[in-house]
Amino acid sequence: MSQENVELVKRFYALSAERRMAELRWAYTSDFVLREASSMPEAETLYGPEAMERWARKWAAMFDYTYLPREIHEAGERVLVEAVVHSRGKQSGVETETTVYNVWTLRDGRFSSQDTYLDRTEAFKAAGLAG
Repeated sequence: MSQENVELVKRFYALSAERRMAELRWAYTSDFVLREASSMPEAETLYGPEAMERWARKWAAMFDYTYLPREIHEAGERVLVEAVVHSRGKQSGVETETTVYNVWTLRDGRFSSQDTYLDRTEAFKAAGLAG
């Protein structure tokens, strides 16, 4: 199942780049949880299958952004993605580039949670990998 988990995560990022995440609505468990990094301004925890869509709308209202996976690490029921986020503030015009780490947990071939970290060591530890 672990390679199938990696493929589903890759599909998420491909559809996300095209702003077509709704096509994966079926891939979230009914108790899906999305947790933003606690160190992010106004970090939130979102619940339910539509959490990703709500998250994308929230960020799209503030930023033009791309979310590009750089490395993907399989860890059994978890998949760790190191991604580079390029963003430009819609009001400020300020451009930034940030590396984030997303730890996806999958259950029965569906996403049950996604946790974002800004610290590599913390993310690898959360995924059960040596960092």
